[in-house]
Amino acid sequence: MNNKIFHVNLIKKIIIPKAHSWLCFSGWCLFIFLFLTNAQAAHYYSTFSRPTAEPDLVIGHHNPSDATILHKFFRDNKELFEVTYHTDHLGHRISPGKYEGRNKFALFMGCSFTFGVGVQDNETVPYYFAEKQKDYVPYNYGLGASGPHQFLRLLETKNLREEIKEEQGIGIFYYIEEHIQRATMHLPSIGWLRQSPHYELNQNQELEYQGNFEEDKSLWAQLLLKLAFQNFDYFTHHIFPRVSKQDGDTTCKIIKKIKSEFLKQFPNSQFVVLYNSGDMIYPMKNCLKKEGINYVSVAPRVNIQLGKKASIYGDGHPTALANELIANILAEELP
Repeated sequence: MNNKIFHVNLIKKIIIPKAHSWLCFSGWCLFIFLFLTNAQAAHYYSTFSRPTAEPDLVIGHHNPSDATILHKFFRDNKELFEVTYHTDHLGHRISPGKYEGRNKFALFMGCSFTFGVGVQDNETVPYYFAEKQKDYVPYNYGLGASGPHQFLRLLETKNLREEIKEEQGIGIFYYIEEHIQRATMHLPSIGWLRQSPHYELNQNQELEYQGNFEEDKSLWAQLLLKLAFQNFDYFTHHIFPRVSKQDGDTTCKIIKKIKSEFLKQFPNSQFVVLYNSGDMIYPMKNCLKKEGINYVSVAPRVNIQLGKKASIYGDGHPTALANELIANILAEELP
């Protein structure tokens, strides 16, 4: 009986109060964390003089053609930068320069890092690359908020020979780690990429086109699509679900297929991945090596040489200084 009373008192006087204190402390920590993250996210915002993307029935979205877009970026109503984007009649970012007499092409594919968000037309990687490599005409096919699955579908459905006049050159896919969650089914990207191409690996680990993400009628896909429309702040800052090995393998196979489709159209050309990323969620470098895909890794050198000057403060995209260094590394290390 005395032991029973002792244990009851122990629970009432020590365990419960300590548990209550711990829960309260954890709750306050969570509240402060969420408050600070939300407050920080609310400080930064962009304005555009016109929409930066238009719907595309094949790849999900594309850049507007013959467009001039003024982009302003703010923190606490204080303007941090102002840049202007120009696109040609095909919707590709213009690289200003004189390219007469050049006999090779450099086709750059990728997301906003390729397009050059936050920098002027003459501060993008394609522009700087052409300044370094005088034999090449640059083609900037960069598409903001995109993934490799969209460029695979573009190559599968469109003859780029009609847009690129040079017979041979190099295809460059600019890879960042966010491409894995964009190419597979994850929040938050599924919200804006719901009509983009959907690829999956079959039982034989072969890539199969499944229509677009929105056409996937599985319960899991429909749940993610519904969550994407709820505007939960959590999914603005966190990838859900966690990226799996299967997701990474699928993305790697997509990049491999981009290479093969590109070389079908341009058989006398080279293909390389411009690798500006770490390997925190998936060892993509290992997979590229296994699949026989050449890559040029730039992140370590850029981070060491430029430090905080490598990315635009509050935005995260590479600075003009970083783009120039990346282009120089690429030009020097091409296989």
